[in-house]
Amino acid sequence: MYYSRLLDLLSHSEPDEDQLQILIRNIYHELIIIELQSVIRDVDSPRLVMETLGSARDGVLTKPGLDAGWRANKSIIFNCLVGVNKNYKEVANALFEIASRNALYYRTFALAYAEETKN
Repeated sequence: MYYSRLLDLLSHSEPDEDQLQILIRNIYHELIIIELQSVIRDVDSPRLVMETLGSARDGVLTKPGLDAGWRANKSIIFNCLVGVNKNYKEVANALFEIASRNALYYRTFALAYAEETKN
């Protein structure tokens, strides 16, 4: 939803700066909510999930940079929100990267969980 809305706003010859800033703020708040929920559920790190699901250790979750990618992309969005860098295309790329990593993470987690439940 946010990604398509951002692309829609950026497709205009003169994007509405106010609408972009509102959207960026909403995106950043959504990322904060995701982080809070993961802490509450005690899955705020892929390492915690790997400890629980041993079979995930050999999968995608062990690749370096999974945590770093989340932090780096969140930082890009925050920097745009506070005006450090108003590169909205970079924000769109960060959102795409977050979504891709998220899909990979959940797919790997689901496969590992299915494997663990067989035992």
